[in-house]
Parts: sequence; structure tokens; C-alpha cells
Amino acid sequence: MGWLGKLFSRDSTKVIDPVRFNDPVANSTSWTPLKNGGANFTTQAMKIVDANRIQYRPSVGGALFIVVFIVMGIFIPLSILGIFEEDFQFRLGFDQLIPLFAMVVFTGAGSYFGYRFCIPIVFDKRQGYYWRGWKEPSHLSRIDQMDEYCAIETIHALQLISELVSSDDGGYHSFELNLILKDGGRLNVVDHGGQDRIREDAKVLSDFLNVPVWDAI
Repeated sequence: MGWLGKLFSRDSTKVIDPVRFNDPVANSTSWTPLKNGGANFTTQAMKIVDANRIQYRPSVGGALFIVVFIVMGIFIPLSILGIFEEDFQFRLGFDQLIPLFAMVVFTGAGSYFGYRFCIPIVFDKRQGYYWRGWKEPSHLSRIDQMDEYCAIETIHALQLISELVSSDDGGYHSFELNLILKDGGRLNVVDHGGQDRIREDAKVLSDFLNVPVWDAI
């Protein structure tokens, strides 16, 4: 999830020579990260629904991150207010407004991130589309009502790239799995710190879509 990196860190990338993939589309597409930043753990888990459908859902670690983010955003401000003390008496003053404001900010941000984090990521051969969104193509009057999608037949390859995400506390690598379209365009599927997992996912998707994996990790 790129928003984790955007929120907490900066990124740097390595130079990749696409000539090694021996494909003109590889030369015409971009090899820089599509999503700035990332996470240092596996945020999304692949689920094979059946022979015609694959989708992603939040991993256990990703779900726990959101829950902890929201819980701490509530618990810490309430602790500062002293609400857990036996002699607590609520007094609305400037000193109380600051932790209350912090609680609203953190719980609001956590809820927003949780909502974005849980947006379905789906490959469906029956409907003929890849999409990221709550509504399925079959439920819409026009496909262009979707925010992010492509026809499965337009997917040319899968791209694996990495970036070194740095912060004041150190650094880590985040890995992207992107779709390369026949016109050289790209769509991000997942972006997280699980290198082995993202390679396994790419292999499954490669077999599912019958397209090559361009591994530049």
C-alpha cells in the first residue's frame, strides 16, 4: 500500500535495463515505482476463489495494523485525559481539546485507511476484467464508471520492481506487482514488503493470465 510509504517515508529506486526481457513493450513502459513508498510487511493476501477468479484481501498483518492504529488512536488520548483513573472528572478546557482532537484525527485516518485497504482487488475471467473497487463490472451500466480497471485480454505482462524506502528510523524494501498493458501502460496490483509472497503471487497470476513475469526485483 503506497499510502504507508507516503505517510511515513521517502523512497529511492534503482536503475533497470528492460532490454533483458527481449520485448518491445518492456522498452516502452516505465520501470520506476508506480506507487511511491510502501510497507515493510505483507499487506495483501491472494485468494484463489475458483478457476476463473482470483482476488486479494487484507493479510492478517495488514488487518492488525489498521486495528492497532485505530485502537491506539483512541486509547492514548483517553489515557492522557485520565479517563481510566478512579477520580476522573471531565472538564472541557484547552488541555482536554488537544487529546480529543488527536483522537478524532487518528481514528478518522485509521478508518479511512481501513476503508481504502479493504477495497477489493479482483481478476475475473467470466466478466473479462481486472478491477479495484467495491462494485463489480456486471453491476454497472458502463465499465468506465469504475475507477481502476482493464480488460484481461489487454494484459501483456506482469512487472515486479522494488524500491528502497528510507526514513529517519532506517529503511526497508517494498515490492510492487504491476500489470503491463499491451500499450505499455501500467496498473498497480499490490505494493508491500513480502518479497517471497509477491513472487509467488506473480507466478500464480502468470499461469492464470497466461502472460510472462518481468522480474526486476
